[in-house]
Amino acid sequence: MATDLCEKLKHSLFQVSCVEFNAKETKEEDLLTRCEELCKKHGLNAEELATEWEAFSLNRNYSQISLPNLDKLSDFLTRKSKRQSQSFGPPVTSTLHNHMTIRKIGFATPDIRKKKPRMSASLRKAEKIKITTSPICTSKSYSERENMGKVELQFNESLKVKQDALFNSGEDLLASGNTTIKVLGEDDASALKPYLYQSYSLEQRADALNQIIESAKERYSGLLKISAWDHIGEQSQEQVVVCGRICCESTQGRLNAKSLVLEGGHYDNGNRVKLDVSSMSSYSLFPGQIVAVEGMCPSGHTLIVSKIHSNVMAPKIKVSVESMKKHKKPLSCFVASGPFSTSTDLNFDPLEDLLGVVAKEKPDMLVLVGPFVDSAHPLIASGRATIQEGGSEDAPGEEIVLKFEEVYELLCHRVKTAISNGNTKVLMVPSQNDVFHHVAFPQPPMPWPLEKDENVLMLPNPCTFEVNDIVFG
Repeated sequence: MATDLCEKLKHSLFQVSCVEFNAKETKEEDLLTRCEELCKKHGLNAEELATEWEAFSLNRNYSQISLPNLDKLSDFLTRKSKRQSQSFGPPVTSTLHNHMTIRKIGFATPDIRKKKPRMSASLRKAEKIKITTSPICTSKSYSERENMGKVELQFNESLKVKQDALFNSGEDLLASGNTTIKVLGEDDASALKPYLYQSYSLEQRADALNQIIESAKERYSGLLKISAWDHIGEQSQEQVVVCGRICCESTQGRLNAKSLVLEGGHYDNGNRVKLDVSSMSSYSLFPGQIVAVEGMCPSGHTLIVSKIHSNVMAPKIKVSVESMKKHKKPLSCFVASGPFSTSTDLNFDPLEDLLGVVAKEKPDMLVLVGPFVDSAHPLIASGRATIQEGGSEDAPGEEIVLKFEEVYELLCHRVKTAISNGNTKVLMVPSQNDVFHHVAFPQPPMPWPLEKDENVLMLPNPCTFEVNDIVFG
């Protein structure tokens, strides 16, 4: 009598996965009975067993399922289960991260001793403020909010800038012509000019990766007092110090203690060496991280690690007091991040309120960071971007359907109107959630759909720019 599991196995193996078998040698009932035993032995359901068999047979070129092949699959699953159970054995404190989790952690090696972090006076003061999360506001609740314009938190409130004593406040900063906005990078001159997006040769990509390693080497050399670096992959019975990029041995796999690889630059001819971290009590690594490694490499293929240095930081930006004094007055800057609309419409009411303050205060600079047309917005996600034209609360106006680009153009019109009577510079940075723009990271600058405006500057994502010796990133 066929069980429910046998029926599911029959459906998953022979109907969905189209697994073939030799009916002359083996009966279908015998195969299903054996498959049912495998499911119970290894804790699998019908779909999981079908997936395991498909991967197992493809790697071994098995064209048909049979009882001997199912026995081999059982042995394979047993060995796989043992390897997974052994991976939890060693009491090693290790943290390996991917590109999704690296944003949430620091770069320091985790300490086994858990110390209570010390907080500054400002953070202790901020901790006393009760912070609550609010649901996504609707258009009605947003317009009826009671805390409009309320300052929730202010740092360095005790510091009062004596503007009249230190600066000449009678002249507008931008009108004086002393404000300069410079996009920082390897090629500052071409950072904002048209270019072929994502059109780079393999040589250019390799040079860019090598430059990152060489820059890190210079900083590590000063930190570790190293005059000459050893080569990655070179045999040595003595202690060596090398510098390279953390990679995963498999392009499709995940980073773990068994797949750690250190990749060198031009200095090492791009060689790779496996990292043996079994002697390390703790470490924190992620793909692409540039580290300096101390250890021994007797075989030339595996580096037995004794110490990993990953605490090198880029040099801090220094600004002299004299260079700051040459400016007429302090820089006034507003920064806002999208989305700029409520969840029920695309009327951009929050943006309108922000631009109203900008038109009144006339700051020197307004930095807007996307998303501007958020792909997660319910109307955008449904593919129906609409706005209400005219009307009132009692009689809704006409509903107009727009393209995503037209929604963005409408937003740009409102920004341009807000700064038309002032000298406020507007800097706009895209987001990967902008539905009308390139989603691949890094992103090029967004197009400005209106007439060219000297007060509007479109920036790439990511970017670092300097305004009057103050660096933004």
